Formats: sequence, C-alpha cells, structure tokens
Amino acid sequence: MERIRGGWKNVPDNLKTKTMLDQIGMKPSGDPVAEVWSGHQWCKLYDTVVAVPKNRISDKQQEALEKARAKAIADRTCSHCDEVVSKNEINIEVGGARICDWCKKHLVWEAEQKSMISAGHEQFRCWFEQDFVILDTETTDLEGEIVEISIIDRTGETLFHSLVKPVHPVPDDSIATEIHGITNAELEDAPTWADIRDNVQGILRGREILAFNAEFDLKMLNHSCDRSGMPRLDDLKWNCVMEAYRLTQCSEKWISLASASGRVTAHRATEDCQATLTVIENQWKALGLIPSVKINATA
Repeated sequence: MERIRGGWKNVPDNLKTKTMLDQIGMKPSGDPVAEVWSGHQWCKLYDTVVAVPKNRISDKQQEALEKARAKAIADRTCSHCDEVVSKNEINIEVGGARICDWCKKHLVWEAEQKSMISAGHEQFRCWFEQDFVILDTETTDLEGEIVEISIIDRTGETLFHSLVKPVHPVPDDSIATEIHGITNAELEDAPTWADIRDNVQGILRGREILAFNAEFDLKMLNHSCDRSGMPRLDDLKWNCVMEAYRLTQCSEKWISLASASGRVTAHRATEDCQATLTVIENQWKALGLIPSVKINATA
C-alpha cells in the first residue's frame, strides 16, 4: 500500500477517507489503496472510482435515527447547566434529573455552604435567648498562664476584671507580651490566680460562657489552676463565638476578632470581651433580632 508523504496537498482527487466518502453518500468497496500522514496518524485512503453508493434508508428509518440521536444528546445534557457532556460525566438523580459532574460538585458545595450558614445563624439565635457572659484572657504565652482576665455580661457591663500574677514570670521574649503589652513589673502587686479563682468560679458557674476561641481560654483557666495547685473550675458551659462566626462566613479557617468585629483592639481582656459582644450584636442585627442602632453603650 502506497504511503503518500508531504500531507494532504499531495493526495490525488480520487482518493478519499471513509469519512470523506460518507459525506458524499459513498462507501468503499474494497481495501484501502494508500494512506497519508495527517499530522498525528496515518489515514487510510480509498479510490472513489471503485466506491459504491451507500444504501439509502427510508423516511421512517431516518426519523427513527434522528429520534435516537436526539435522545442520546438529551441523555448527555445536564438539566442544571444545559451543557452536553460525555456519558460518563452524567449522574442520574432521584426523579430522573441528569446532572453533570461539575454541577453535582457545585450543588453539593452550595448545600454545604447553606448548612454552615444555617448552623452559625442558629447558634447566634440561641444566644439571643440566653443570659450569657463573655470571657477573655491574656496570657504569658500560648501554653502558659493567665495574666489578665475579664468577664462582661450581655449588656457590656464588666462583672469581673483583674490582672493576675502568674506562678512563672512572663518570659522576656514572650510574643504574647509583645501583643498585649503586660509586663512583670505591672503584675508584681497583682493578685495571684489562687486569690481570684473562687470569685471567677462563682461568676461563671451555671452560666453560658461565650469566648472568641473558647478552647484557648478554657485551656488557660486549666493551666492557671494546675500551676497554682488549685482545683480546676467545674460546672462550666462553654461556647465559641469564633466558631459560630466562621460558620456564618462559610470559612474553613478561623477568623480574627478584629476582622469579625471590625474593631482594632489593643488585645486587652475587657476590650476583647467588648469586641466579641460586637460580633454577637452584629449577627443579631443581620438576623433582625435587634435594631441596627446600637442598643448598649460600650467603649
């Protein structure tokens, strides 16, 4: 069999591929007589001189063929985006709807987003009905002790605030100190955790405690109790405002208090409590639970 090189420009007019013959209503009657390199493969060529007409089909057969083709396309058409995709990319849903892989992933993602937002909003709604307190701590470091604690109520009134002299002094190179600015000199005459532990316990016991990153504040309370040789605080009910807010924003990562509240804070305990209250109130406003005009005077 002859191999024609140099591309299609060197192919005689009487030589055609099967596809070319089909387009003029013909089909090969024998073996290919030559082949030409198309750029990525060798294409077989047939002589039109010995080609024969294709069998004609009846109008009824043509109608059936067109219906079959239309059905094949419909079976591969996504009912969500109307795109025609391959058969392997179509998912048949309950009820017979056909969804392409991309749309199915997108719909799942949308459902997850709605679920996250709903869960976050539900948490803020629950807090609207509760008599909670907000707690914040400043610490020696991420694994250390409390050096400042503040507790406010839902109106913004401060119920408790104190600096706390830690068992172990604040490290000179503490990143936490760079953030909140509390030094050992300021803590020298402050009460110890052992001095204030019972007061804190009395305020918190039996109440809903909200904190921005509740897991961290609870850990710091436990560390301070352990290092002071005091019993850990019991009968505490914690909830995390940071987690609830993250859900309302459909975020997989934590969001800073400054970003969530829209307030630049000095990272001091009472101020951070007030910023946390701002996050809560802003969500209540968005949910229509309180007017947009601020109802409590907080700094």
